[in-house]
Parts: sequence; structure tokens; C-alpha cells
Amino acid sequence: MKIKSLILCAVVAMIALLLPGCKGSTPGSAYKSYAEQLQSKNYEGYVEGYDFSSMAGDTAKVNSTKQALIGLLKMSEAEMEKKGGIKSIEIIEETIQPGDSTAIVKARITYGDGSNNEGQTEMVRRDGEWKMMLNK
Repeated sequence: MKIKSLILCAVVAMIALLLPGCKGSTPGSAYKSYAEQLQSKNYEGYVEGYDFSSMAGDTAKVNSTKQALIGLLKMSEAEMEKKGGIKSIEIIEETIQPGDSTAIVKARITYGDGSNNEGQTEMVRRDGEWKMMLNK
């Protein structure tokens, strides 16, 4: 039980801190579109919202990192379902940093049981798309 709670907390923190910036025109809209992938349990789609450019040239490392993230999300699925799943995703604030290539998105995820989690996600613009920064 304690391990499940730790996993859930880690995943919720990861979601809150690393949430995405997909093909949206703003960091907030991008983040929300990635979070919607998570909401629909499309973990692969969610993970594609991360920026893996720091691992460029190391395909094996990129693939293993993606699989590890997907595995963590799948492990937390039952715990998220106990909370009634993700009911809504709300962008509270987005701040584009000077230079227009990085941003901070603050968001609130509300679960079916009424509980919520607020956090912020660092985003980076790569090739015209906002992506979640992969914090190490």
C-alpha cells in the first residue's frame, strides 16, 4: 500500500512538473493536449510530448527512457482510477521566458473524486512545437 502511494505521488509529481506542450500554439495549449493524452490513457502519446533532444544520437537511451516513463504511468493507473481518473485539466498560468523558447505552465489536474493536484511544468520550443522538458 505504501509503495503504491509512493508510485502515485511520483507519477502525479511527474505529471504536474513535466506536463507537456504538444502541437499547441501556446505552451499552455500544448501542455493541455498532452495531459489529455494522459487522461485518455494514451501513455505513449503523452510521453511523445517530452523533449528528448538532450539524448540526441543515443536512440537506445531515448527508447529506454520512454519505456521507463510509460511503465511508471501504467503502474500508477490503478491508483489514479481509485481517485476517479482525471476529470479535468485547467491551465492556471503560462509564462514565456525571454527569448520565447522556454516557458513555465502552471496547471491544476482535478480527479473524479474532487481532489486535485497543482504544479508547474517547464516547456521548451523545438522545431516550432512546445514540448515538456525532461528533468533529470
